[in-house]
Amino acid sequence: MSFLTGLFKMFSLVAYVDDNATIVVRPLDGSQGVSNSFYTAADINGNDAPVNYNISKFVDVTASEVNIALPYKEVLYKYEGTGSFFAKQHNQLFGSNWGALGYIGGTETDGSGGLNFNASTEIYNLTVPFEHMKFERLLNGNGGAETDIQWGWSVNENQQSYIGKPLIFYAIRKTNGTNLSFQRSANQVTFTNAYWIPSNSLNLQSTSSAGVNINFGQELNEYEPSEVFANTLFADFHSQYIIDVFNTSRRITKVTAFLPLKILYNFKLNDTFTINSRNYIVNSITTNLQNGKSQLELLNKVSLFYGTIAVVFQGAAGFLFYRSSIGSPVNLAFGDVMFTNKELTNFPTAGTYVQQGSNTPDTHCQGSGFIMAMVINSTGVITSITCGQP
Repeated sequence: MSFLTGLFKMFSLVAYVDDNATIVVRPLDGSQGVSNSFYTAADINGNDAPVNYNISKFVDVTASEVNIALPYKEVLYKYEGTGSFFAKQHNQLFGSNWGALGYIGGTETDGSGGLNFNASTEIYNLTVPFEHMKFERLLNGNGGAETDIQWGWSVNENQQSYIGKPLIFYAIRKTNGTNLSFQRSANQVTFTNAYWIPSNSLNLQSTSSAGVNINFGQELNEYEPSEVFANTLFADFHSQYIIDVFNTSRRITKVTAFLPLKILYNFKLNDTFTINSRNYIVNSITTNLQNGKSQLELLNKVSLFYGTIAVVFQGAAGFLFYRSSIGSPVNLAFGDVMFTNKELTNFPTAGTYVQQGSNTPDTHCQGSGFIMAMVINSTGVITSITCGQP
């Protein structure tokens, strides 16, 4: 149970039993190609997509209550185990735990740029029960050239044997890598074919699978220290939800309603309610089944931050939308997600979208002689984006 709880915290997962008595596990809300998120999409079988109900005529308009919704001063994401030598060294050098992130607000998916409004004095600690080692890529003792070998040193800061929390990492198989040798009594044993190396990133280069990794905050990659792998746990699985939570326009509204049975029997916690043209997310509902009265706590759907790009698809001109944290269209890249609406909920038709380049910042290709070709799959993910001349 501790292992599963740790995974649910890492990837911000939700679980529920569907109408077929199947336990469904999904990301709560995701970005950068994370599909089937609970708040925005259906599951892998096309079921349980969010539904909107207009409940305006069922609400008791004589009484309501609106309060500020910001629950915490800061959310601190971290691993419970960071006691190994290199992780301790990282803390001493940089003043922060390896792979951790403290979020206080802001719209950036790397967790930076926040401004604390001190609406609350509490800090929410999201701590996962695993060891998080900082690994090291070995240098060749003869000349100092980089090898293909990466290792983790399971000792404490005094270089004594260290057994921490259960260690979670990606195991990457290296084939035809640098020879790995060790001494066994008088004989030397050498691995020349293949071996496994530990990694905190799914792949060793950030261009592969967009640099997915299990750090909460951005860190230099141990294998490629010249690169920052941006697809962190926070960026991919936590940022979209938590950025909305810390939005200064977020309010919690308490109302009483007499909901009909067709809503009470069918609504899900990822559905939205509309009251007088305003959309709300369900925070909680308590229903008295004897008199049919429901006490609702609702969170207003705040305005999402988005960017736009003018495109032509199959001869028709239009606009696509994306998360504003990406910046201007020139920054669009493989793995970014595109939408057809400002609410960033609807995916465009899969295919190739084009745009004439210019010297203004609202185009992806800089220069009037270039044309952008952007290939998007069925879940809105950019699988290819290029600039070419006609």
